[in-house]
Amino acid sequence: MNDRTAFSIRIPDDLKEWLQDRAKEDDRSVNSYIVQLLRAAKAMQDTRKAA
Repeated sequence: MNDRTAFSIRIPDDLKEWLQDRAKEDDRSVNSYIVQLLRAAKAMQDTRKAA
């Protein structure tokens, strides 16, 4: 069973370049880097809601 879904978004060119640069520095794919950022943002929000 696949727990992943393809999701297409439009972002400004400067954000795309920033994501590509950060992902390369972290030796990750852009997709993996975005997932990491989203998980961190979710964890922060979950922590705030629990407080």
